Amino acid sequence: MKKTVFLLVLILISFSITCFAGGFDVNGLGDSDFIIRYVYLQSSEEDAIRNLGYEYSYSGTASKHTLSYGRLDIDCKYHNILCMATDDPGDYTYRKIHVGSSLAEVREKYGENYYAVTSYNNLWLYEYDTYAYGQKDQHWILRFAVSQKTNLVFYWSIRNASL
Repeated sequence: MKKTVFLLVLILISFSITCFAGGFDVNGLGDSDFIIRYVYLQSSEEDAIRNLGYEYSYSGTASKHTLSYGRLDIDCKYHNILCMATDDPGDYTYRKIHVGSSLAEVREKYGENYYAVTSYNNLWLYEYDTYAYGQKDQHWILRFAVSQKTNLVFYWSIRNASL
């Protein structure tokens, strides 16, 4: 009996640590789902430059601008990353989805529990959302733009919808 109680307590503690330390989300998204080319969504502009080098092009103002690295765009506001979007087939999500993956693959890897599906410019926009761990004011979205003609991923992005 004592072993059973001890085991249950151990499982509860393990589950609590996982939930509150950033390893669990009701939509199944974790920190690893919000990274492109080793740049984390919650990183600063300086972190992006440190990981990727200086951008190929820069547009906007000092307070709100876009850093372009070929087919990867990083939108920044006051030196914080707001959004990263890529249409480069060489950029993969943590779950191995990339430009050219099928909608069936997206659903297999990320499930049917998407936040929204909208139609825009002949694309279906599948959005999966979560909140940054321990910060309920940080609403993050992982978007897959899927061609309505081919059902293949046309681009994918991650963004902080709170800023």
